Amino acid sequence: MLGPSKERGICYGWDLPEGEITACYRDSAKKSMRSISYRLTPYGGFWTRSEVGSIEEMAALVNIDLQGKKPDNEFRGGYTYDLILNGKTGYVSFDGGPKRIVGASVHLE
Repeated sequence: MLGPSKERGICYGWDLPEGEITACYRDSAKKSMRSISYRLTPYGGFWTRSEVGSIEEMAALVNIDLQGKKPDNEFRGGYTYDLILNGKTGYVSFDGGPKRIVGASVHLE
């Protein structure tokens, strides 16, 4: 549904009007996915990025249910939540500040 991708080594990327989706694999065989990311596009030529106002808003955009949970870890410029997805453990991270979220990534261990 996303159309043709751009191959980037062990990753594939799709450009969308509002941002970019990137899926990365553990190795060149591409049998096991390592992560998938969604990043909003920078505004034309400026360093500021498109953004949403909350983690919950970004979670809704990428269809992740946080179930009212607080972040498991906070770091400068982001938040992480532990998760179990299809029986695999990992985490989801949201990039940005408390009122400026610019992307989300799901990382599987």
